[in-house]
Amino acid sequence: CFYMISLIYYCFVARSIGKHEVKQYVLNMFYGTDGLINVPLWFLPCLFVVELLFYSFLKIIKNEKGLKVLVVLGVVLGYYIHSIFPKRPPFSLDVAIYMLVFFTIGYMMRRLELTNLNWINKILLIAVCIVINFMINTKALFKGVSIVNGVSLCEYALFYVAAFSGIVMLIIISSMLKKDRILQFLGKNSLVFLAMHMLVFDFIYRLQNEIGILQININNKYISAF
Repeated sequence: CFYMISLIYYCFVARSIGKHEVKQYVLNMFYGTDGLINVPLWFLPCLFVVELLFYSFLKIIKNEKGLKVLVVLGVVLGYYIHSIFPKRPPFSLDVAIYMLVFFTIGYMMRRLELTNLNWINKILLIAVCIVINFMINTKALFKGVSIVNGVSLCEYALFYVAAFSGIVMLIIISSMLKKDRILQFLGKNSLVFLAMHMLVFDFIYRLQNEIGILQININNKYISAF
């Protein structure tokens, strides 16, 4: 549904693709990885694959020891995945392999209580997580490192360190916030925001350029990354 809305927008509203290109974009939808007209949508089939893999393994693995083995296997396969798949497989299966690590650890740690820490410890832990993420992500940004395109062993390890420190930080921050209607609305509709935000940004950029308020190049790689 989201993908078809994207096709209609780019074809008839933005008019950035011709009718002869629509067929190829429709075929790309079934591949689910490269060549999507709305790039962020690659994440949805990837997440679906992760869930299928996890619950398939969960039917076979009956104890936590087996899940730990699954985590180690996911980490190892994740590092060598680009040798196994020199070309991106359908539905981002290569990405799903190492994302399975996060899904499995999340399941294993679902009863862990980080929210019971006192405020001082929470603030200290948040500060540590921010420093870790800033150092690792700044290095990755300047080196142009992308986990999807293959990295060194050190960079691969740092990827997991940064990811888990960010997860811990968000869990603690969320425990410190009171219930808020706006935040609840954002959380409940996060899937819609993921699927539609690029269309909204594209429309705003085109509108601004059209009326001459602010000239923005929508093909700018930094804007696209944002």
